[in-house]
Amino acid sequence: MRRRALVVEDDAEVVEQIEDTLCSIRHDFNWVVTQQDARKALETEDFDYVLLDLEIPAKSPKGKPSKEFGANVLADIRRIKRDRRPPVIVMSGHVG
Repeated sequence: MRRRALVVEDDAEVVEQIEDTLCSIRHDFNWVVTQQDARKALETEDFDYVLLDLEIPAKSPKGKPSKEFGANVLADIRRIKRDRRPPVIVMSGHVG
């Protein structure tokens, strides 16, 4: 059985690197860019784990990323996946 990840990341170059790594260990993944898309994916699908960039846009990929929106995804995971919360690996390029 293949593991399945939800990747929440707004930088396509970072996702390319993540994709290489996940493919090498034979894990499947869904990629979403915004808090809104992450919420929809969590409501409709199950994941073995989540790779979460903290600085993502709320609704539109053209929106300004904020750490607040990544933190909201963490709250969404707790709320939506009460009984089967997947582990979350938080990623960020934010320094300082």
